[in-house]
Formats: sequence, C-alpha cells, structure tokens
Amino acid sequence: MKILLAGASGFIGRNFIVKAPPDWDITSLYHSNKAFAQFANNFTNVSIKQCNLADHSHAKPTVSGLSEYYDVGLFIWGNSDIGLSCQEPLNDIRNNVMSLVNLITTVKFGKFIFMSSGTVYMGQEGLVNHDKALFPPSPYGINKLSSELYVRFFSEKTEQIKKYVNIRFFGAYGPMEPQRKIYTNLVKRFFIDKKNDFTLSGDGTNLIDAMYIDDAIDALQKIIVSPHANVTVDICQGQPMTITDLVLRVANIFGVKNTQIKYTGESKEKITFWASPQIAKECFNFEAKVPLEKGMLKLRDYLLGDANHV
Repeated sequence: MKILLAGASGFIGRNFIVKAPPDWDITSLYHSNKAFAQFANNFTNVSIKQCNLADHSHAKPTVSGLSEYYDVGLFIWGNSDIGLSCQEPLNDIRNNVMSLVNLITTVKFGKFIFMSSGTVYMGQEGLVNHDKALFPPSPYGINKLSSELYVRFFSEKTEQIKKYVNIRFFGAYGPMEPQRKIYTNLVKRFFIDKKNDFTLSGDGTNLIDAMYIDDAIDALQKIIVSPHANVTVDICQGQPMTITDLVLRVANIFGVKNTQIKYTGESKEKITFWASPQIAKECFNFEAKVPLEKGMLKLRDYLLGDANHV
C-alpha cells in the first residue's frame, strides 16, 4: 500500500510512522523539523520529502516530483494552535487550507483521510448535533470546516480523490506530543517536580476528551483499511471531563495530596460540547480502549526515558 503522509514530523505523524505495518510504503512530507530526517532513518518503509505546502510556488514543483497516485493520502498538516490562528488568520489559511488544496490539485488518491477537528463544533453545547449548521468562532475552526468541504468537493466533483473520510478529531496525548500540551505539563509538575499545584488558563470548565495516542493511531489504521468511506466521523473517547477534573484525576494518579489549582486569565477557546463515538464504532469498529490512568503512566515512562513506550 502506498501512503502519502502530509505532516509527518508532528506528534500524530511520528506516532503513525512508528506503529505502521512495515509493508506500508510511506512517503512523508514535512516542512522544517530538522530532527525529522534522523528520526525517519530508523524506518526502511519511509521516504521523506521536505516541502512548504502552504507556498504554491514551492509546493508545486516539489509535489509534482512525487508519484502521480497514492492508495491513501493522510493529511495532518498545518497549524493546530487555536490562539495562534486568531493572531495570524492569514497564515492559518495558508497552513490549513491552501496547503491542502496545493496537494490535492497535484496528486490523485484512492482514499483521502483529512484530520479535521472537533473545534468545528464550537458554539454548540452538550452532545454535538451533526445536523446543525456550524459557525465556528475561530479562524482555526473556520479553516478546518472549509478544508472538509474542499475534500468533499475534490472527491465528488473531480477525479483527484476517489473516496474520502473527514475525521473530526477531539485530541490525543502521549509520547512526542508538543511540550505545550497539558498532559505533559501535568506529568512534569506532579510527578517529576513533585509539586501539588497547577495553573490553568481560564476558569477550568472547558471540556476535554482526548485519547491516548495508541488509540488515535489504531483509529487511523482502521480507517485506512476499511472499505467504508465518504463519511465525516467524530474520533473521540466519548468521556468528556472539565479541565479542572483532568488536573485532579492526574494528581490522584501520581499520589498528589491537597492539590491546589490556580485559575488565571482566559482560555483560548470555550469548549462546552462533546461528541459520541458511536459512528466510529459502527463504520470502522473503533473504540478508544486506554483509560486515563494507564495512559498517563505510559506518558510518564516515556518522559523518564523508557524507549519501550515510544
């Protein structure tokens, strides 16, 4: 199977490469991560290509040098920082929409899997309703929704994509995640630094429903091999909790007593909604299986340098 992985040097991309079957031939596009080439050298089924997909003048000749057709395209490229998208909306359009269009107009795919975000539901409350019109209030959410529609367009109205799956992803945590992520910072604060306090932006009522990265990669692999397609699916745990509850649960996992939480400023987004994992189960036989307690211990071991948990 020939796979084109766009955004290979990021958190999900690297974990996807680590866990991919060795007979999957993966061409990995990345932008500027200097350490990625050395990482990719550990895998005989991975070839890499540096490319700025957001810049058409750079992307066109680079992508044109790839194969004309791939069995699967997995697109996880782009900015994932909601706050940054608000500060630099034009750059967010380039990174999250133009990069997608630059790729799809040049290469054809049997199946194209686009990693969207649950952020497209911002503005809803409670269990999200797929039938509601979406009006995400941040450039990040707007651009993810726009990209979903472009994927559908290229599948339904052109010959560039035969089948597609849009994934509205609710997040993951685990090895190789960005240092800014709350899960890594909780391990460092409570276990490594042995502190009993933690500072949160906002009032701590935002909901979070991230899964351990092994589950996220399992979902991607099942979507890749499944015949089911032309669908938009939520990939989530279906077990939302507030950020405050997350902090307290992780503190308890690491035996922290008398946990103190300080709230400061405002959060970058207001998350008052959650999704159901039912469609993912029905279409792709996927369910997240790693509980928070096990996932946090695995992340702890990774951060302590246990290579067995990469």
